[in-house]
Amino acid sequence: AGAMLDNFNPLGASKSLLQTISPTIITPITDYALNMDYSGRPIMPTPSPFDATPPPNSQRYWSNVGGIAKSVSQKINELTGGNEVRAGAIDISPETLGQVYDFFTGSAGKFVERLATLPRTALKASQGEMNWADVVGEIPMTRKVYGAVPSYVDTIRYQDLRKEILTVSDEVKLAQTTRDTKRLSEIRSSASAELKMIEMVKATEQSLKQLRTERTRLKAVLEKSDNPAIQKRIDKNNETQKALMMRVLKRYNTLIDDKV
Repeated sequence: AGAMLDNFNPLGASKSLLQTISPTIITPITDYALNMDYSGRPIMPTPSPFDATPPPNSQRYWSNVGGIAKSVSQKINELTGGNEVRAGAIDISPETLGQVYDFFTGSAGKFVERLATLPRTALKASQGEMNWADVVGEIPMTRKVYGAVPSYVDTIRYQDLRKEILTVSDEVKLAQTTRDTKRLSEIRSSASAELKMIEMVKATEQSLKQLRTERTRLKAVLEKSDNPAIQKRIDKNNETQKALMMRVLKRYNTLIDDKV
C-alpha cells in the first residue's frame, strides 16, 4: 500500500510530511532535525530518555560508521571544547557528516568511499572487530546481489521493540491507575506477547546501561594507552550487548509464533 501511494505521490516518496514539503536544497537540515533518513530510519542512535547524561552527538553512531567521518566529528568536538562525555561548541555525529556527504556527492561519492575504506574494514573483520557480512555489504557491485542484513539493523529492530513494549507497560499502569478495566482487558488481549516481555526488556536495559558505561570507560583508557587488551575488552563488550538484544528479539519472535 505504501509503495502504491508513493507511485501516485507527485511530490515523491517520504516518511515525513516535513521531508516531503521541504525544498531539496535543505534536505540535509530537515533530515538532521528529524533524525530520519529518506526511508524513515534514524540517522544516528537516539539516547535513552532515562539517561541523565546522554553522550554528545560525536559519540552517537552505528557500528558500521565510516572511520573518516568518525575521526573528523570527534576532532571537531574536541577542538571546540568537548570530549567523549561533553559536547563542544560544535558537536556533530559522524552519521550526520556521512548523510551530508552522501547528499552532495551521490552514488559516485559513495562508490569512492567504499573503495577507499574497504581495506580497513576487511582488516577489522579479519581481526574479529566487525562481521564479514557487513564487509561484503560494503563492496561495490557485490552488495547489490548479496542479501545479508547489516548488523546495525538488529539494533534498530531492538530499539523499536523496546519502545513498543515499554509503551504497553505504561498503558497498563495508566489503565490500572484510572481503573479502566475495559482498556486493561483490551491490552491483555491484543498485546499478550508484549506483556510477557516487559520484565525481560527492563532487565536487559539495565544490563545494557552498565555495559555502555563500562565501554565508555574502556574507550577513554584506550585513547591514552592504545592497549590491544583494552580493545579486546571493548569488542567483547559490544558482542555481549548484541547478544542481549538478539535474545530479546528471539524471545519475542517465539512468543509471536506461539500466538499465531
